Amino acid sequence: MSQVRKEMKDKGIKAVPGCSSIELDGLLHEFMMGDWSHPEENEIREILRDMSKRVHAFGHMDTSKRVHAVRHEPGISDVLHNMVDEEKENALGEHSERLAIAYGLLKTKEPTVIRIVKNLRVCGDCHEVTDYQH
Repeated sequence: MSQVRKEMKDKGIKAVPGCSSIELDGLLHEFMMGDWSHPEENEIREILRDMSKRVHAFGHMDTSKRVHAVRHEPGISDVLHNMVDEEKENALGEHSERLAIAYGLLKTKEPTVIRIVKNLRVCGDCHEVTDYQH
């Protein structure tokens, strides 16, 4: 456990959980990391699988050269918890912004713009994965 997290625990300080929101048809839908309580959980999981397949199939773009570059490697360094790498990769897939994006993709049709609001910064891996969801 990192020194900062240890000190927070010792002092009874809890981190603010990441929360992402999307408004659809006048209703606000909020998602928290790893929260699978949504009534359309199965459909959201299916969209997340599709998102993951799309990213792994296309790799990522080297935007400085505008060419297709290498296969996407999950940014597990963005996961700060004490976990093995495979668990970190799984945790990335449950970030609140990915859940909100998946719900937006489930509930809208192209070319609708999907706007997600997040209370914390978006991790680098989620930012990269988002580029493939169009």
